[in-house]
Amino acid sequence: MENIQQIAARYKPGTVPDAGLTNTFAPARNFAPTPLNDFRFHHLNEQWMVQRLRRALEKATEWQRCQRTQPIAGLSLVLTGSLGTGKTTIAHNLMSVFNQTAVVEGMSGETVTVARCRMFDATGLMKIVAERGDFTNTLRREKCFVIDDLGTEDFGTETYTPSTEQITSARQHRYGRFIDWCYRSGKSVIITSNVPLVTRDEGDVTVNAEFVNIIGARSWDRLLQMAGGYMIDLTGLPSYRPEILKGVF
Repeated sequence: MENIQQIAARYKPGTVPDAGLTNTFAPARNFAPTPLNDFRFHHLNEQWMVQRLRRALEKATEWQRCQRTQPIAGLSLVLTGSLGTGKTTIAHNLMSVFNQTAVVEGMSGETVTVARCRMFDATGLMKIVAERGDFTNTLRREKCFVIDDLGTEDFGTETYTPSTEQITSARQHRYGRFIDWCYRSGKSVIITSNVPLVTRDEGDVTVNAEFVNIIGARSWDRLLQMAGGYMIDLTGLPSYRPEILKGVF
């Protein structure tokens, strides 16, 4: 009988080179994200949950349509919420807006799709901003960047564990450099995070200080200008992953 490692090996995704960044290989995302208009609602047992997800999908669709028909340089989007609520799936839908079709030189009629949007996990982006003398040269061709799981940055090593103050300082400095460059260069940023964007208390909704503290006040001010009304919080919604698995097991 196969053990877990053997089973996992049979379903190991393909790999693609992370061109221009390292000589190593990174796992490829080889799934087709659920289209925005095919999201499920049957796992939501309260009306406010349905309304919150529907409103989020409407805003994401509006942002997508805007970027397709009347592109706005630097227009960004923030999406926060609990695990499994669909944040990364929505982000993958939005990334496709920046795909461009180009004709292959020397081959009549042949075309290729060029992706002008790149996704980074939060830790990966922190490393690029820190290790590259001028990270803007590496990322200058892209029109949009996705920062997935903001708030999960790992600055530690096998022999070093930074203090909370050091982590806060490093995060704010690096996000400050990156977001300020995107702001000045007209690059769009899509952020997903498990850290709630807002706090809710007896009907009052306020900006969550914990979220602002991750990127710093200056970066937050820039992000407000870039994202405008495209800030979405799905916090409190249950994960729909268990519902998907019901038909598998």
